[in-house]
Amino acid sequence: MLAYFSELSAKLKPSTLWSRFSMIKSMLKIRNNVDISEYSKLNAFLKRQSDGFATKKLKILTSNEVERFLNEAPDDRYLATKIALIFGIVGACCREELANITFL
Repeated sequence: MLAYFSELSAKLKPSTLWSRFSMIKSMLKIRNNVDISEYSKLNAFLKRQSDGFATKKLKILTSNEVERFLNEAPDDRYLATKIALIFGIVGACCREELANITFL
């Protein structure tokens, strides 16, 4: 397991390594009754990978910023973005459906 995560660490961010660890831990516990959370070297490796790593904070629009964008942005340039924003806020579409919207 340590070799596998060591190889993954060259390509993936520490937050992704932890999510993979969690997925693998769950599957091994369910299917093979093996608990990898007790693997101290693996846990230490993942913690070392996370040292100094800062996650990116997403920019979140306030309701005033959303309203201002919908009212002031020109429709000829931002109409599709406005529609996607409204669908996203109202919850009419999930992420994949929102990405697959086409104009006729």
